[in-house]
Amino acid sequence: MALPRKRQRLALFLKSRDIPQHIAADAVKISRVRFGNILKGITYPSPTELDRIETLMDGLPATLYFDPAMLAWRNDWPPRVRGGE
Repeated sequence: MALPRKRQRLALFLKSRDIPQHIAADAVKISRVRFGNILKGITYPSPTELDRIETLMDGLPATLYFDPAMLAWRNDWPPRVRGGE
């Protein structure tokens, strides 16, 4: 499944809770650049990152604020690289 490459709803959830992106990135324990790429739909969040994001969002499931394509690999990590199957 291809990545959506569009802004994820998580950005709106963070804004509504007044959580700056750099604070969220620190809470998830990833770089600000990686967090920004996840928000833009450029890269998959790992299962660990998803768990930390859900904790940051007070337990709200990731399905509320991520496109389904972003969650496709949650239970089958890491994503397979094309041609490497």
